[in-house]
Amino acid sequence: MVRGINPLSRKLRRVSLHLLHRLLLFFSLLVILGCLSAQISIPKEGSIVCFGDSLTEGSGAGIGEDYPTVLSNLLNEKIVNAGRSGDTTEDALMRLDSDVLSRNPRLTIVLLGGNDFLTGKRIEDTYRNIEEIVKKIKESGSAVLLISPIGRYDKGYQRIATKYNCLFIPHILRSILGNPKYKYDSVHPNSKGYRVMAEMIYKKIEPYL
Repeated sequence: MVRGINPLSRKLRRVSLHLLHRLLLFFSLLVILGCLSAQISIPKEGSIVCFGDSLTEGSGAGIGEDYPTVLSNLLNEKIVNAGRSGDTTEDALMRLDSDVLSRNPRLTIVLLGGNDFLTGKRIEDTYRNIEEIVKKIKESGSAVLLISPIGRYDKGYQRIATKYNCLFIPHILRSILGNPKYKYDSVHPNSKGYRVMAEMIYKKIEPYL
């Protein structure tokens, strides 16, 4: 004999489906609100600071051909070049207050890590220093564009950028160091290469300015 479905069971199932539907709507709303609250915005007041090592300073390029200067021309806005050749992430962290935060930036472009790789620093130490740099900059009220110089750091830098709600560019040298017309030496772009970098950065930040 085939038994019919108990009316009470049928009613309970309808109630359960209704509650499940309401819960799905609720969690969907939470996700939407979370995405909205995580939207990146760049303050209107303050300076733009490019913080980094020789890739920011402009080693391998002529005067006025470093990427911060090219980016400044693209944006038609003054940009501070706070690059220092030879800096590791640890070195950069030590001068963060004096060279970046003291300038009250509204946007800080962070491109560091190449010298950590060249000098054999532990990747965990690089990530720790980068996270501390990003954290302090964000606490100051500045937006951050975090740039990974090489593919080795992409995953960790992406994690940090996501955690602190930053813009992110992976392995910015990928299309440069593999092309002789963009290279000054094995680790630095020439003027054409720095222009490529500036244009990549411009395309990333321009919609937010």
